[in-house]
Amino acid sequence: MSTDSQQQSTKQREQDDSARKVETTVMSVDQLSDSERFQVAPDLSKAKYNQLKRLIRADGITDALYVSTENEIIDGFHRRRIAEELGIETVDVVVFDGTDVELWTKARVSNLAGRDSDDTLKKTFITGQLLHLDQAGVHWTDQRIADELEVAREWVRDVRVRLVEDGKFGVNAYLPTSHKRDMARN
Repeated sequence: MSTDSQQQSTKQREQDDSARKVETTVMSVDQLSDSERFQVAPDLSKAKYNQLKRLIRADGITDALYVSTENEIIDGFHRRRIAEELGIETVDVVVFDGTDVELWTKARVSNLAGRDSDDTLKKTFITGQLLHLDQAGVHWTDQRIADELEVAREWVRDVRVRLVEDGKFGVNAYLPTSHKRDMARN
């Protein structure tokens, strides 16, 4: 198999591993699950929450919520809460289907895209992604994680190394080879 064919095959497998958009529809707020399983980002500050509430009061909810096929919110927890507070009965939703790992990844990606993300928040999301993949027994390369989360590959590597060194993640097999050599020398 040629290198180009291998790269295309790998890219296709990775695309097949992404959460798939099922439909865009309107859903009653009451139909949305109360589960916060995919809540990956910290709560907004009171000031940012109130600012979002003022915008929604003035313009309505302009960005669709992302939900799973089980009506669990993937992205849009604050918008849903504000809709309830303001008596908004229906919201636009984009429904996604996928594995647990795929839906968690979608939650992190959409939350990073929708926020003013500082480096600390990005590294928190990288940590969450690595730990979730590890718990699920799934191994993605640092490049794959970087591509999915739209962060630097070096950040993923650094977070992975820190987690392994702290004993919170996987085994040394996940460390870059150069780092394993350094640890063996010590």
